[in-house]
Amino acid sequence: MNLMAKNLLFLFFGLLVTLSVSGQAVANPVPDLTQCGSDTFDLTPTAAITLNGLSPNVYSVQWHFTQADANSGMNPIANPSAFTATDAQTIWVRVTTINTGQFDTTSFQLHITGTLLTPMPDVIACDYYALPALPSGAYYSQPGGQGQPIPLGNLITASQTVWIYAPGNDCPSEESFLVTIIATPVAPQMPDVVVCDNYILPALSSNANYFMLPDGLGNVVSAGTAITETTTLYIHAQNGNCSDESSFTITIIENSDFNVQDVSSCAPYELPILPIGWQYQYFQGAAPIAAGTIIYETKTIYVSGGNCGGVSPMTITIGDIALQNNVVEACKTGNSVTFDFTDFYTSISANNANVITSIYLTMADALAQSQQLPTIFTTVIDYQIVAYARIENLETGCFSIELIVLKGMSCTNSSISGTVSFDADGNGCDASDANLSGIEIACLNANTAIYAYTNTQGEFEFADVYAGSNYVYVVQSSLPNGATLTTDSQEFQVTGNNQNFTADFCVADAQNTVDTGVVITSESAAIPGFAAYYALIVENHNALPSSGSLTLTYDENLLDFSGSTPSPTAQSAGSLTFNFSNVPAFGLTTIPVNFVVSTPPTAQMGDILNFTATVSVANDTNLTNNTSGLFQTIVNSYDPNDITCHEGDLITPDQADGYLHYTIRFQNMGTAAAQIVRIENQLSNLLDWSTFRPIASSHNYLANRNGNQVSFTFNNINLPAEQDDEAGSNGYIVYEIKPIAGAQIGDTIENTAEIYFDFNAAVVTNTALTTIQLLSTPENSANAFVVYPNPASGRFSVKAQNVSEIDMEIADVRGATVFAKKLSLVQDEVSVDISGLTSGLYFVRMASEKGSAIRKLIIR
Repeated sequence: MNLMAKNLLFLFFGLLVTLSVSGQAVANPVPDLTQCGSDTFDLTPTAAITLNGLSPNVYSVQWHFTQADANSGMNPIANPSAFTATDAQTIWVRVTTINTGQFDTTSFQLHITGTLLTPMPDVIACDYYALPALPSGAYYSQPGGQGQPIPLGNLITASQTVWIYAPGNDCPSEESFLVTIIATPVAPQMPDVVVCDNYILPALSSNANYFMLPDGLGNVVSAGTAITETTTLYIHAQNGNCSDESSFTITIIENSDFNVQDVSSCAPYELPILPIGWQYQYFQGAAPIAAGTIIYETKTIYVSGGNCGGVSPMTITIGDIALQNNVVEACKTGNSVTFDFTDFYTSISANNANVITSIYLTMADALAQSQQLPTIFTTVIDYQIVAYARIENLETGCFSIELIVLKGMSCTNSSISGTVSFDADGNGCDASDANLSGIEIACLNANTAIYAYTNTQGEFEFADVYAGSNYVYVVQSSLPNGATLTTDSQEFQVTGNNQNFTADFCVADAQNTVDTGVVITSESAAIPGFAAYYALIVENHNALPSSGSLTLTYDENLLDFSGSTPSPTAQSAGSLTFNFSNVPAFGLTTIPVNFVVSTPPTAQMGDILNFTATVSVANDTNLTNNTSGLFQTIVNSYDPNDITCHEGDLITPDQADGYLHYTIRFQNMGTAAAQIVRIENQLSNLLDWSTFRPIASSHNYLANRNGNQVSFTFNNINLPAEQDDEAGSNGYIVYEIKPIAGAQIGDTIENTAEIYFDFNAAVVTNTALTTIQLLSTPENSANAFVVYPNPASGRFSVKAQNVSEIDMEIADVRGATVFAKKLSLVQDEVSVDISGLTSGLYFVRMASEKGSAIRKLIIR
């Protein structure tokens, strides 16, 4: 065989091999694909079908949208293993011989049966997730349409898997996704702070930090850092992608003394704005007076720098004519009294003929010079009314508006006095018998009744009684349980002046009802680092001597016990127990108890001292008076002439059914001993005047009541001046009284006293405010809600001990809610932004795990 023949033979065999390895490409038919409830197809299994045994190493398979693309080999489907299709969509298959490029095509269709569901991605949400609307299917809590259907729009508040299910005869559809709920942290609400020199940042929860800028930006400031410059800090709390933020301002004041100067003003004076940290007060330790307040009459107020400065008096002289006497008296005829203001006007204009004085019943009338009272003015009063004298100097144009008192007097200078004694031996009352205190005596003249009350010596007196028939009798309801009166009422004819009558009464008791009560009162202010003095008063309302025990509880963190007389028979942390014996029939005994108030920062101004005294006597028939509470606010500076409600600023409706206890304290801050101290106390219309009863005092006194006007007179008291005897210059009176039966939740009982030392002008005390609130726990417990300042502007703060969170709503006078938020407290306080609320009266509702409360809030 020649060479050419051999070459042709090799070429023939090569062609045979090639034809056997790279044969004709054939695209075998592919059946249509049908899928239930899903539009995502895996096309790759159709490759084996169309090759029908051909080697995938020799032939390639591609899928195309159109026949043209299949013929040209262009635009193959990019992801055939997860192809998203439409129903009845045609797919073209191209089978290509790899070595030669020869190809063949075929086609098949994709069919979707059942309901096509939209897949939902997994979700991470803060606090809750609202399920969105679905184009098809419904939400379920379990697969296969089992469990509870989840309504559209339902809020998912806990992490869970949610299934989307659509039923079908042969082809139900289902998808699922995971909802992960992350709790949004609550950024603590810190009140704005005004402090001296520096402020130490308190610790925060683990997921919160202080930042110099909002949104968690700027430098992080660590808890415990001393802030020495005024700055605003942001508290940013983060949990995953969820966050919350609050801010507060720290105002740093350097210790300094503000130069306080007296003021003389030709007309009523508007208090100017003080430097930050300073405030006006009517007396030391009182609530602040807002800058902008108008002072209409000459008076002395105080300017306080809080912890950063001292307290300085500031005398504001209004006008240029001094008022020497602010009381106008006239004689009563029945309930009618006629005032002649001629002498009052003359006393003012005696040294200046250019002075004009006019009198009005309201401040508004005095300002508007409207409805001036005539010089001869007749009115009906029980005892006294308040009026306003406008004093103008026509020469200078200066004027002031002075508060004056119009008082109706009997003008006889006649008196009826006596004692109430207990006939212990059954042979009638005599000098050897003990006397009863706190007994109410009435003196009835025509339709006018006035009242006197026996002191601790059993004495009473009606001074300056009316002319005519005066019937004097003991008010039976004021007698102890079981006691009976053996003396009838007595009649006295007052026919002239300077007549003095004696009316003694005798009381017996055959029942010997056991009834012992207790009252605790404060004899001094509570100032950090100083001694504080208290008295435990055990009252025996029994015809036999009383013996038993008394336990006093107090906050040992704020107070250190320093002594008592007698010493306690038992003592533990925050508790003292005393035994007492032979308290006389219808008498009392007093146990002085002394403490030292802790120093800052343990005890701070504004902290509340909570005392509870409980007496225990065998077979006691009246348990309502066995417990007495006292809530006292720690102060840094104070006016020793004040009035305090033992039950505190807030009481429950149950407490409003019982007695309130008041202590009026006084101190002679003059330069000489006071011979007479007189206290005038006008009782609120929300108090039941008939339940008034004096309990105890520092000195012997006489007590009288005319309607709602109560007076305590300490004759011959010889009270030393503070400069001569600081301890001896103090005194007090304690009494009890019930709110009226119709007192409502939200009612606030106001109580103010006027204290007269000899013939000097009155020293006006603070006003004790006691509000009735609906609480699940006693309002004045350690968990009490305190809202301050009130009135407020821009912000107010809430203080609640041992409470971490409160739910707050603020409603206007119509009851419409204008603010609602959950608040977190830091160091028992939270500041609330009310800059968006208009001026007016609002009601703040607060609730926590410890209780709830409603407060009135005035926004300026």
